[in-house]
Amino acid sequence: MQDYPCYKSWIDAFTNTGELKWTYNFDGTVVSTVLGNDNLIYILTNIYTYSKKGWKDKMIGKWELHAIGSC
Repeated sequence: MQDYPCYKSWIDAFTNTGELKWTYNFDGTVVSTVLGNDNLIYILTNIYTYSKKGWKDKMIGKWELHAIGSC
């Protein structure tokens, strides 16, 4: 893949009063999020680069699964 800009994503958590509690940053695009029975937040990201010619490398992606939280 080209060494062209990769998308950045993030997830913010807020308290009941609307104050920022934490932020978690990702390389790539967040594709899906799920709250598991174990109270972990599971996040699937897809990392691919954008070429000047369009989404040439779109099908060649790097998938990552993140688990955030404490059991």
